[in-house]
Amino acid sequence: MKIKELVLSLIQKNDGRWTWYQLARALTANGYGGQGNLVTFMNELVKEGLILTKTAPNYPHPLYCMTAQGQNWLENHQARKVA
Repeated sequence: MKIKELVLSLIQKNDGRWTWYQLARALTANGYGGQGNLVTFMNELVKEGLILTKTAPNYPHPLYCMTAQGQNWLENHQARKVA
């Protein structure tokens, strides 16, 4: 599984509840820890329109949410793997 697909699937499962920190821990648990700057990567996904950020008073960092475009990207990518 590529890191982009993994990140989007993690965001989908935890929509609006995880910051970069929880994502970094999950990536490490999946064998992708320490591969570049995660915050920069997340900002690129925001610019692509695949995810968005929201703020919450209980969290010092933004929470990541899936967009419809991100959902479509993930579904199309997963469908290609099955076909």
